[in-house]
Amino acid sequence: MAPMPPRHTALRRALAPCVLGLLMLTIGGGAWAQPTDEDAALRSGRAIFHDGINRQGGDVLASAGSNVDLQGTKVACARCHGSDGTGNREGGLTAPALLWTALGQARPASPGLLPRSAYTETTLLRALRQGIDADGRPLSSAMPRFTLAPRDEADLLTYLRVLGSAADRDPGIADDEIVLGGVLPLSGPQADAGRAAEAAIRACIEQGNRSGGVFGRRITWQALDAARLAPTEIAKHLQARTLAVIAPWWNELGSNELALRLPGVPVIGPLGAAAELEGQNAMLFAVVPQLSDQVRVLIDAFAGGDLDAVKPPTATTPRMRRLAVITPPGPHHRSAQRASQRQALNHPELELVVWQPMLGRSEATLKRDAVSWLARQSVDAALVLGSPDWMHAVAAATDAPVSAPQDLWQAPLLLGTFSELGRRVLDWPQSMRSRLRMSHAQPTSPPPDAGSLGRSLGDIGEQVTHPSLQGVAYAASCLAVEGLRRTGRDVSRQRLRTAIEEIRDFRTGVLGPLSYSRSNHVGSQGSAIVRVTADGRSLEPVRAWRTPEAW
Repeated sequence: MAPMPPRHTALRRALAPCVLGLLMLTIGGGAWAQPTDEDAALRSGRAIFHDGINRQGGDVLASAGSNVDLQGTKVACARCHGSDGTGNREGGLTAPALLWTALGQARPASPGLLPRSAYTETTLLRALRQGIDADGRPLSSAMPRFTLAPRDEADLLTYLRVLGSAADRDPGIADDEIVLGGVLPLSGPQADAGRAAEAAIRACIEQGNRSGGVFGRRITWQALDAARLAPTEIAKHLQARTLAVIAPWWNELGSNELALRLPGVPVIGPLGAAAELEGQNAMLFAVVPQLSDQVRVLIDAFAGGDLDAVKPPTATTPRMRRLAVITPPGPHHRSAQRASQRQALNHPELELVVWQPMLGRSEATLKRDAVSWLARQSVDAALVLGSPDWMHAVAAATDAPVSAPQDLWQAPLLLGTFSELGRRVLDWPQSMRSRLRMSHAQPTSPPPDAGSLGRSLGDIGEQVTHPSLQGVAYAASCLAVEGLRRTGRDVSRQRLRTAIEEIRDFRTGVLGPLSYSRSNHVGSQGSAIVRVTADGRSLEPVRAWRTPEAW
């Protein structure tokens, strides 16, 4: 590998990404810069340096002393050399500066440090791998010997070239400001809901600013219109100008597609289809329980007799309760169906019968098949997932016939999720809605508009108009503010991610407590269960917020 260039050349290389970035931002009348391989290398190198996380999202591995294995944050360069790379002295040990200009120059003797020659890229990589300095002498035994893939080594060198410079900042960070972004339907048929969510996000951000912001920085919020701007334009802006994205509701993109469009950007509390996380994505954090967890709560409540209006036991099966499960095709619904079957194993008194859809049929045909299948079952309740049309079809088909004696007819209870059904169920006939029990991510006593959400909205001249949607958006915003506070002054996308992963039992006032970890990016598993009030105007609790019983 070629020797490290002289100081003035090294400075030109360090400044090159900044100059290139400025050119790309200004050429073409303000077009936003596309993420490049250089951007990806800088992000990865920064994560290795500050957090001990490699390009694949795994822990960096190393050994120290007498081959003591270390990994992750314990071997992050910033831990000893400082987050700014200027060096540190602690416990009688001196960790030298890692700025590119310092590494590329010969160093005279100084307290705690021997003189050494300038590093080349070759000798610097040798120091990382073997713990040997530029002159072939062993480094301190406290210096880890790293096991890095060639790509990770290159990423770390790329980052070291800009460490401590103006280029060593993620987008959306200035000396006095942090920019958070979002994308919502702010025009078109969903504009009312989109603007309501935007107000809720802004409410918690302004609440944070009134409390002094984040370590001397004011939080700025930028909302983009999903109904007006092109997807590529939205992605460019959020990638190039914002630190993180809060509660995006973007044309029903799923979480995987959202992550692909925003690589390396923390996405906190996605709405719509993206609220269901597809696998483990390092940068996505959900604030509402996943569909599978809501189904598990419903199973527990039904098996425990908490949902009233269930047929009494029969003489032949004095203790068994029969529950039909109807789910349309689709990965999230298949996962929820499997969760219902596994959760039912916790309850010997519960018998599940599961409808299996035939692939290749139209949705209308599948609904008719499901209704026909249910008519042949003798069940106490039906758990129905999917769009409101699915629940409506089942509810209508199982409603009491006009000719049936009302005191003898007992239609099955209907179980679903409020996240899928929404408030349109309030308009259903009383005979249908009275049988409906829904999981709900928000505790409903006191109602959200009487608590922190309503007060925060009132502080910015807004009000609660879409309680559930605004509650989720508000919780996502408050989680982002809390994560920034825990990150400290030296903020970055990776450090924000790490800070959120360390949050436990965080209360927003509108959702259940939120807790995260490296392996869990879904903040809550619990749900309340609600029903429509007798007058059809609102919802009321049937069962308090709880987490599902463990498997």
